[in-house]
This record gives sequence, structure tokens and C-alpha cells, in this order.
Amino acid sequence: PPPKNVALHRRTIATSFERAGLEPARAVDGNFGTRWASKFSDPQFIIVDLDSTRQIESVWLYWEAAYAKEYKIQISDDLQHWQCVYHDTSGTGGIKRIPVNAAGRYVQMYGIKRATQWGYSLYEMEIYLSTATGIGSHNADTTAFAPRSYVLHENYPNPFNPRTTVEYAVPTPGPVRIQIFDALGRLVATLVDRVQEPGTYRLEWQGRNAAGQAVASGLYFLIMHAQNFTQVRKMLLLR
Repeated sequence: PPPKNVALHRRTIATSFERAGLEPARAVDGNFGTRWASKFSDPQFIIVDLDSTRQIESVWLYWEAAYAKEYKIQISDDLQHWQCVYHDTSGTGGIKRIPVNAAGRYVQMYGIKRATQWGYSLYEMEIYLSTATGIGSHNADTTAFAPRSYVLHENYPNPFNPRTTVEYAVPTPGPVRIQIFDALGRLVATLVDRVQEPGTYRLEWQGRNAAGQAVASGLYFLIMHAQNFTQVRKMLLLR
């Protein structure tokens, strides 16, 4: 299955929040229209509780205009002993992917120095345990030049039986969702649902639903959502 943002709706702890509506839980609600914002002082932190010790692959920070100039990402099993896995002394805000590759229950963004007169503000803080994506095989080329725009290419072959290849391009880091719906608008499978780095991606759909069952012949819709981008492709399965 696609990797999940394990921070989603988890318990959060923070030193402060600016006012009602900007609580720390807003940074893990999966909604990029909300945010956590601290009071206007240093230092400040936000902690996500994963409920148990997990092997963490990466942390993604989605900064609002009030970002950290200097901060640390730290992990802990007991909220007392912290391991620093990342220290940025020249933060520039925006979207930041931070490789972690360490185990812990609690993940903390510890803000040391603000970049603005305001506090620290995050739209989302996401945590991932795995980098595998898609249903079936999946490949990505993120080392070449980044694409200039989002593109969902037509699958090939089309018509197909029983498998088809899907290619798409991601120009900037951010959340990407690719799903398949049947002709009645019912969700059949989710191929991708995670933050991805810039690159050209290729995956294979094997004509199966989310439960792993082979689906019937017919018309299917392949839909990609990313940032403000949406594109739809028609696929015809002929068994």
C-alpha cells in the first residue's frame, strides 16, 4: 500500500500557540488551509506523538511566512532524552524534506531562532516511515532536471489487459494523489498519496482494487491531484 503520513491526527504538544484557531493540532490535520502558530518569542517547539517507537524515514515541514531561521529536528522515546537528527542554521522556509532514518516515538521541531518578528508557523508537519509507493512496481527519476510543470501522461498500453503503465511529472516538492475511479464514480484504488520530490515517476497498475481483487472490464478514470493541479485520463480495461 502507499506510505502514510503517520503524523496525521496524532497528539501534539507545543510550548504555545498564538490564539484560538492556531493550535498545534492544526499542523497535523492534513489541511493546508490551517496552521499552527506560536507566540512571538524564542525558543518554541512542537512535538508529535506517534504512540509507539517507529522507524522514521523522513520529516516534511510546510512553513508559513513565519518560519525558523535556526531549528532542530529531534526524536525521543521518553520526552526526556532527545537525539538531534537535523540542525538547520540558515533556514529559508517553504517546503523542507528532512531525512531522519532513526527510531523514536516523539518527533520535535525545536525552533531556536525566528526568521521574522512573528512566531513559528507550520501549515503541516508530516512524518513518513517508508518511501515505497503505488500498487505494483514503481520507479522514479529524481536526479535529472526537474520537470517544469505537473503532467499526467496517458497510460500505456490503452486499452490494456491486465496491466498498464502510468507516468507523471512533479515539478516541486509537495503532496501528490493519484486515484482510479470506475464509470460510476466509485473509488477503485489509490496509487499514490504522499509528498513527493521533483522528478518523473512511473508506476504500473495491475487491474486490481485496493483489496487486491481483479476488477472487471470497462472504462476507468485516472485522476491526479497535486497542489492546484488536477488532470484526468480515461483507461479501458479489456479482459
